[in-house]
This record gives sequence, C-alpha cells and structure tokens, in this order.
Amino acid sequence: VVDKSKEEIIMAITEARKTEIIKRAQEYAELEGLEIRARAELSDALPGEIRGWKENISEIHDAKYGLLRGLGEDRVIVVKLAKQQKMTEKLNLVIDSVINTYNKDAGFDFILTNTGKDNILFGNEKYNITSNVLEILNAEE
Repeated sequence: VVDKSKEEIIMAITEARKTEIIKRAQEYAELEGLEIRARAELSDALPGEIRGWKENISEIHDAKYGLLRGLGEDRVIVVKLAKQQKMTEKLNLVIDSVINTYNKDAGFDFILTNTGKDNILFGNEKYNITSNVLEILNAEE
C-alpha cells in the first residue's frame, strides 16, 4: 500500500514537470517566431544593418536552445509542443478568416463553437457590452 502523501508528492512533481514543459514550449514557440521574423528582416537589411541582425538572430537562437538545456528527454516534447502550438495558431487564423468570410453573406449575429478555443467564433460588435461594464466599474471607484 502506497502512503497517500507519497502519491500526492509524486502527483505534485508530475504536475510541476508538466507545467514547466508547457511553459518552455510556449517560450520556445515565441522565440521561433522571433527568429523567423528576424531572418526575414535580415534578408531586407541594408549592408550596415546586417551585423546587428545576425547578432540578434544569434541571441534568439541561444535563448531558444537555452530553454532546452537540462531537460533531457523532455526537450523533444518541448519542441513538438511548440510546433503543435504554432500549427494550432495558424489553423485558428484560417478558421477565423473562413468564418468571417462566410458570415459576410450569412449575416449571423453570433457563431458559437465548443472546441475550447473560445465559445464565440464571431460576435456582432453591437452586442459588445465591454465599454458599458467598464463605465459601471469605473463609476464604482
């Protein structure tokens, strides 16, 4: 029989490890995006700017791989999660574009989803009450 406190400790360690892997994957994905944009800027750089852009890319590259140091086998998971996150972001952009294009003809006020991304894929701005709520909250101060 396993002592319950040992189980809790194991669960906490596992959860902390999972959280750290997800955090590093998000940071890695952000750095990947920065590196891609920096490489694009480098291709358009003037001769006097090239050295600065190369240094910038080198720093990003070092930071990216610094995130992977000390992870052992988990580094593969971090890279895969980062790539998956980038693909999901691209897919979401495509879906949003298709929904907005579709709705130009359909004229819906709301388009809902249950995918976990958001509950509302499209909402008519006339139903946005954010400014009203902020006005009330600010008045209560």
